[in-house]
Amino acid sequence: MRVKLQLVMCSDEGQEETITDVITLNKNTQRIEHLGLTLAEAKQLLNTLQRHLLQHQVDTFLDPCSTCADCGALLKVKAHASRSFRTLFGTCTLNSPRLEHCDCTQRKTSSFRPLAALLTESVAPGRQPRHRTIRAFLENQIGSQALGLGETDAAARHFQTAIDIDPAVTPAYVNLGDLRLARGDAAGAIQMWEALAAATPERAYLVLDRLRAAHTAAGTADRFEALCRRLIDAQPQDWRARLALAAHLRARGDARGAFTLLIDSLAHNPHAVSLHQATWETLVDLGVARADVDRYMAVSREAVYYRDPHICVRCRYRSNELLWQCPHCHEWNTFVEERLAAAHDGERAEG
Repeated sequence: MRVKLQLVMCSDEGQEETITDVITLNKNTQRIEHLGLTLAEAKQLLNTLQRHLLQHQVDTFLDPCSTCADCGALLKVKAHASRSFRTLFGTCTLNSPRLEHCDCTQRKTSSFRPLAALLTESVAPGRQPRHRTIRAFLENQIGSQALGLGETDAAARHFQTAIDIDPAVTPAYVNLGDLRLARGDAAGAIQMWEALAAATPERAYLVLDRLRAAHTAAGTADRFEALCRRLIDAQPQDWRARLALAAHLRARGDARGAFTLLIDSLAHNPHAVSLHQATWETLVDLGVARADVDRYMAVSREAVYYRDPHICVRCRYRSNELLWQCPHCHEWNTFVEERLAAAHDGERAEG
């Protein structure tokens, strides 16, 4: 099945002025992954549309500027040039001629660039921070699609592009680190995951287990311990960094040090079932009966009350897991963890 999309420019009177081929797609109708547009096709389509539409708008703006506003004489072109304009769907290169002023009126300068009056900035409003975040997450999605198709080089480029667009796009660091590790580049994976911890320390917990395993395998476990302690010092309420460091210490035989960290963590988030489970595992190492621990862990795993609720700050949609895009309002990177606070005396039910 061949799909051809065209852009038709019409005058204000409705007359068709130009017809431009935008994109031609060959779509298979026999496989589910070929249904509709892929993210890469949508990106190409929007980029091409943006470029043609923007150039047409600029040409329409420049057309009346080619004659003198006072006498109507045709202005001479002093120099041909171009100008880059960054938009949400890519950077466009636009014609920006320099014209000579007419002699009929005395002016301060002999020439001017009319496009400068329209493009007062080199970045479109759509390139504001929020839109950059959306674009970065889309790049990450395209990279994930490429990775699913086995196109690892393309996937790596898209993940890196996502990070370049918005350094706070956390899943791109995770994905690029995983890809590097799969390629045998453990040092590169560690570098990427540590970059995530530096860029978005509140999301560092997403890669702490990866970093612990990678540093242990590389013989650099001390670096992992130092990273966890930096995270704890910077964010005293970071219970997940304590949990990761406790697992590291327990594996090295320091159950008492692990237990101290876990008790500190419970003070910050007593509702995290993973903390309770790790605490009991550590207590086993310290001599508590294993059967009692197993019974507690079996019950606590099914206790929905203890799960960490995540909530969208835009629409208040709740999820039991961290989502990068809200399925309700469709905004990106809006989920935060909402913790349950201890009740005040006045809020307790009277018995």
